[in-house]
Amino acid sequence: GLCGQCDVCDPTGTVVVPLRAPSQAEQQTLASIMDHQLKEAGAIPVGRLHSQLAPVLGLERRQLERYLAGLTRAGLLEMKLKSFQKKHETIHFRTVAPTIVARHRYRGLADLGQVPVASV
Repeated sequence: GLCGQCDVCDPTGTVVVPLRAPSQAEQQTLASIMDHQLKEAGAIPVGRLHSQLAPVLGLERRQLERYLAGLTRAGLLEMKLKSFQKKHETIHFRTVAPTIVARHRYRGLADLGQVPVASV
């Protein structure tokens, strides 16, 4: 399950993972992720986002997770922990959606140069 407290489950509270500014290629990828997210009507599961973007961007799930965490730390995306019951088992997952700020003030690449991405 998801604890909601570690660097993976709570990217805004990162303590252990070293962060850096994204390269130009990473900024392009971040822009593609944001463009995709801003076209969505609401929050979507991270797994679905990966299945939609992986063929286009060639991203592994872990890479996408790092970029989503950086965009969340930058205040452009919001991740929420969700769960549902299936056959007496609780299934945990995360959804991601643009923040209100991103919907109203996002300017593309100009906003992505300082997005903190994980170095690992």
